[in-house]
Amino acid sequence: MADPTPSEALVNELEPIIRKYILLRRFIDAQKEQLTQSLKEYEKNKNLLSNYLGAVLNQSRLDSVSTSIGTAFTSSRVDYRVADKTSLLRWILQQNDPCVWELFDIKPIPKEIDGWANRRLRDYIDYVQSNNGEMKAAFEHFVPPGLSRVSTTTVKVRKKGDLTDDGTDPS
Repeated sequence: MADPTPSEALVNELEPIIRKYILLRRFIDAQKEQLTQSLKEYEKNKNLLSNYLGAVLNQSRLDSVSTSIGTAFTSSRVDYRVADKTSLLRWILQQNDPCVWELFDIKPIPKEIDGWANRRLRDYIDYVQSNNGEMKAAFEHFVPPGLSRVSTTTVKVRKKGDLTDDGTDPS
């Protein structure tokens, strides 16, 4: 079912709001850029000081140094990325330790799940229609078990002629 065309009265009512939104976004972006430019020298100096503190701590083989004004300390962060999903999943399934599952945070990919469920739903509809049957399933019946699906709609505004909704050129 196609969306109804908005009435001219609604368009006329919303046009000044859209105009104001675009002007505010443009103003905010300009202010952010101006602030970023004015802070560049300070950021550069802060990074130089941070690098110096890190080098001194490293050479001194210290994790931290406390002074009356503050503490300088090192902080490490480790990231893992899955290089081979199949071999990782195979390894997890071969472990005889239920605690292994606690090592991972498994997250569905919304676009992929929706695409997969849509394909299954279309296959079901085609099957039912080709057999003159009655349809009893809905999209939700084709989402894998154990997943909850939340769809949120947001309003975005794009200036006429802009290629994106945030006033920037995507290239």
